[in-house]
Amino acid sequence: MSAVILCQVKQAEQPFYVNDVGISLYSAEELCWFMENNLPLLDRVFFEEPLQKWIRQELSLERLADTLKSVQEMDREPLTDELAMPVFDEIGWLTAEEREKVLDTLHRQELLPAGARKKLRADRLAGYRKYMMAIRLYREILSDGGAELAGSQLAGTIWHNMGVSYARMFQMNEACGCLRKAWDILRSDAVMKSLLCCCWLRGGREDLDRTGDDCGVAIAFRQEVEKELEQLSSRSMPSDLDQALRGWVEEYHRETGL
Repeated sequence: MSAVILCQVKQAEQPFYVNDVGISLYSAEELCWFMENNLPLLDRVFFEEPLQKWIRQELSLERLADTLKSVQEMDREPLTDELAMPVFDEIGWLTAEEREKVLDTLHRQELLPAGARKKLRADRLAGYRKYMMAIRLYREILSDGGAELAGSQLAGTIWHNMGVSYARMFQMNEACGCLRKAWDILRSDAVMKSLLCCCWLRGGREDLDRTGDDCGVAIAFRQEVEKELEQLSSRSMPSDLDQALRGWVEEYHRETGL
């Protein structure tokens, strides 16, 4: 989409509040922008009566509201694209190429196991700094997955992302516990970086070295992490640490493809 969005439908006097992420939407275009950029957050609940009422009363898009209502009332559970695409199409938000891309993403999400879909949602909530909501979802996935999920790459990824969420709230004991479980499964340098960082914040160099010894981490790798942490400690720690953790998460995703 272009950088400037021209609204074709009137702006709402009262916004639609997306409670999960704390965002207020004032126009159909803002709704489409939010949907396109947050596909993992779209489900049947998102399109239920409150959104339909807002579309009908605030945007005067009665046909669209009726369409969403009829899809929701089908005899079977509607697919996400059956609810999302009428909104995009009513506004003419997507180009033909973008429409195919969104449809493909929604279809692939539908084919994922329930735990993997829930993880995508939790990851997106964490991206909005809704860490406790994300953590609750991560724990639900691990609890529901049972023995089949335990020890899998998906479980390792969930433990890692949950640990990072705890770290961003500076709950370092919980963060270290989660990240150690992620390390036991994944054995990733990016996971170990996050774990050593949290150990250093929890108990300083002694804690970092103790964990490094326990995990068999090379001295050179520890020194590299310590050097980064010492550089961060001379600046604004909360801001720079958050940036560093984000960078390590991105590195982890590049490394694992998840």
